[in-house]
Amino acid sequence: LSVHTLYFWPDLVVALGEVARVMKDGGRLVLAHRTDASAVREFPPAVYRFRDNEEVAEALRQAGLVCADVIHRTLRHARISFLQARK
Repeated sequence: LSVHTLYFWPDLVVALGEVARVMKDGGRLVLAHRTDASAVREFPPAVYRFRDNEEVAEALRQAGLVCADVIHRTLRHARISFLQARK
C-alpha cells in the first residue's frame, strides 16, 4: 500500500520495478494518489509531481505488474485515485 508517495518518485518505472522485484507472485499493490487539477495548483511543482492514471498504469505495466482496477473517490475537493495492481 502506498498513499500519497508516488509524487516524490522521480522515475515510476524504476520505483515500481523494485516493488515488483520484492513482491511474491500473486501479490497485490494499491497506489493512492490525487488526480484532481486543483492539486497541481495547491502544491509546489518543484516538490510534487502529479501523474494521471494512464501514466501510472503504463509504469506499472513496464515494471511487470498488471493494473487490475482503478477506483476514484472525492474527499471534499480532492479527487483520489486508487490503482490496484498485481504481480
